[in-house]
Amino acid sequence: MIIVLGTIILAPGATKAFGVLILVAVFSAYLPQVYIPNHFRYLPVELEIKFLVVIFITFVLGKIFGFTENIINYDKFMHFSISLIVALIGLMFMYTGYVYDKLKINYWVMAFIAVMVVMGIGSLLEIYQYAVDTFIYPYLHNIIPMGIRQGTEYMSPLTDTIVDMFSNLIGALFGAIIGVILSKKADSKGYFVEWVESIAKFTGLQRIR
Repeated sequence: MIIVLGTIILAPGATKAFGVLILVAVFSAYLPQVYIPNHFRYLPVELEIKFLVVIFITFVLGKIFGFTENIINYDKFMHFSISLIVALIGLMFMYTGYVYDKLKINYWVMAFIAVMVVMGIGSLLEIYQYAVDTFIYPYLHNIIPMGIRQGTEYMSPLTDTIVDMFSNLIGALFGAIIGVILSKKADSKGYFVEWVESIAKFTGLQRIR
């Protein structure tokens, strides 16, 4: 469905940039499913679904259907949900490393690391938005259909940035907590749950606890 929408929006008269972004994002999700020496490496379905959800929230709903422009604070929902998903993925990878003796830290340290990584990524995105608004938009707004990235009719640029960061923090905390819960459930099952094994296979881990 996402590929079809991305292709349709490339039609004459459409805002082609978003169609290209959708197709590139979907293609990137399947890049790991390429041949490497001796075998194929497949993106675990648990990660694939999360990645496609991010694409759907950001590009399909946010851009194609205009939720970002037409629904108040939809961008804050995007910050929250994407941060939740990224933190959760981080916990899943770290826990898999723990199971396979590659990482020796407890759940809450994993959660802290995941939250800090998400906040770092969020900060980089805010810096990118500031750079686009300041150095690119004034000169290319007549060529490339881009709007101002920071600030809305309801918030000043500074307030918008701070609320974005709070949304990132809350989403990351939720994602980290869900990851800890999943990890504890995996512990109760003796580690050998499908998502642990699929991530281990994807990352090439071999030795099991």
